[in-house]
Amino acid sequence: MSRADYRLPRERRIKTAGLFEEAFGRGRSFSGNLMVLRVRSGTGAPARFGVAAGRKLGNAVKRNFARRRLREALRLNRPLFGDGCDVIAVARHKVLKAPWNEVQAELLALAGKAGILKEQARKETFNSQL
Repeated sequence: MSRADYRLPRERRIKTAGLFEEAFGRGRSFSGNLMVLRVRSGTGAPARFGVAAGRKLGNAVKRNFARRRLREALRLNRPLFGDGCDVIAVARHKVLKAPWNEVQAELLALAGKAGILKEQARKETFNSQL
């Protein structure tokens, strides 16, 4: 994979309140210890990603830290996601202190549960859990 595959270009980000509300209203939810993944399936369009952290998480510093961690996990694993869906990762309090490999592992596990990983990525994730 080239370096460009790991970018998260503007057209792949969910930024506006309307798009967040759409994903929260019509999407399915998959919960884990560190995050909740909201997934709204569409057709044909490239996958788009968003990150949210509520005020229950703590002050602005903690919320920004949680958002940065989730955004980076999404960015690094973006090539593994299939197209045609909107994905929003909502931070939970435990994401602030969790080891980095746990954050990535949970993201992939929840995406696999949601059925939005590409076929090859699903096989690799399944084999790594054995």
